[in-house]
Amino acid sequence: MTNERDLPARMLRRYLDGATPSEILHEVCADRPNIPIPELMILMESAFSLELPDVSCIGGWEPDGTGELNDQQLDYFLTRSIEQKRA
Repeated sequence: MTNERDLPARMLRRYLDGATPSEILHEVCADRPNIPIPELMILMESAFSLELPDVSCIGGWEPDGTGELNDQQLDYFLTRSIEQKRA
């Protein structure tokens, strides 16, 4: 996931291939170790045609597991929003 312009499309493909939102975000964070959380939110908005309320849960998540939300909780909220948009 290195090309900045292609990143949202790659994120979408990863999801369609079965990756969870947290797995996708972990991959982005591995490629960009110092990426700010607001930028992760923007990427998810772009990749999945979501809006700020849909991705606000990312603000409570940290890739190192120290956030208020763990990966499973994040996946629950984001998957629900993504699937509602896809429906």
